[in-house]
Amino acid sequence: MTILIRSLSRAFAQTGDPAFRNVMMMGVAGAIIVFTILWIAASWVVGVIPWSDLPYVGWIFGGVVAAIEWVGDWLGWLVDLAFFSVMLSVTFLLFPAVTTMIVSLFLDKIAGAVEDVHYAGRPPPRAQKLTEIIGESAKFLGVTIGVNILALPIYALLLFLPPFNLVFYYWLNGYLVGREFYEMVAVRRLSPHTALLLRKRCGALITLGGALIVFGMTIPILNLFTPVLAAAMMVHVFEAVRAREGVPIESDMPTQDAAERGAHAAGPRAGASSDVAQRSGRGDLRDPSA
Repeated sequence: MTILIRSLSRAFAQTGDPAFRNVMMMGVAGAIIVFTILWIAASWVVGVIPWSDLPYVGWIFGGVVAAIEWVGDWLGWLVDLAFFSVMLSVTFLLFPAVTTMIVSLFLDKIAGAVEDVHYAGRPPPRAQKLTEIIGESAKFLGVTIGVNILALPIYALLLFLPPFNLVFYYWLNGYLVGREFYEMVAVRRLSPHTALLLRKRCGALITLGGALIVFGMTIPILNLFTPVLAAAMMVHVFEAVRAREGVPIESDMPTQDAAERGAHAAGPRAGASSDVAQRSGRGDLRDPSA
């Protein structure tokens, strides 16, 4: 928990950085555009679909129409209110996933700004193709939507059981969002395999950090800026757990062949680096000197 508090405070302290402001504006604009399109598309679909002709649905729709004609316009307003409530719920559930996907496109700017201030002197991060970034982000969005759809019966069951409904929502989405932010940051400095092993070592901390991120995303106004703060916070979290577990960044991690060729020339230090790299591949991430 100390790691999260320290990481979050450092992220807040850097909000005046020009790189942060630029990505914040792009993230806000992107989120507004995405959800505006979503609401317009949903309204269009609801108006275009011939509900009365659909099997099993037509008789329900016909009954609703008859009730509206019999009772009056106020029932139509209730239908509009129901549509608004459904769309608001969908926006609430999907906002973390959509904003995370948008920020992932600009993550390198945020991470680079954090490293320039707090971790100066680092070599360039591992190169990632734009197609890789977009593909991973789209996969995350799909998984998050799918998991939340599958969880709808649980949401409905817990709707009248506060605070268990909120605990479940923050735990489920905290796991998904925390994992995604961590992996976006970690693969800049570690191989995907080593990043996965490190995540398994600190899974509870990352899930708690994800829940904190999702909580920020559910607060109006703050939710527009939370993804950028979350990306910066996760850089600090990653660096803290990486240092705690004694895992070198990828550029410090020679390949096995290179380590063997340089072992005689560089002496015991090169041998130690090779040992760390090999143990990282086996899942043993702790530095032997720790």
